[in-house]
Amino acid sequence: MPEQEANPPAPEDNEKATPPQVYQLEEWLGGQKEVMIEYAGKRYRLRVTDRGRLILTK
Repeated sequence: MPEQEANPPAPEDNEKATPPQVYQLEEWLGGQKEVMIEYAGKRYRLRVTDRGRLILTK
């Protein structure tokens, strides 16, 4: 017997789903190496390292 997913999505959910919005990080950064993001009343720092990695910190 083949294994089944625990909670497969309903077909109507897949039809209504929209892809997530894509942002260009360069637009957010505006030439800087970091940007502050506020979420649920808290601020987070998103920065690009010298190696090109992204780090999100509280």
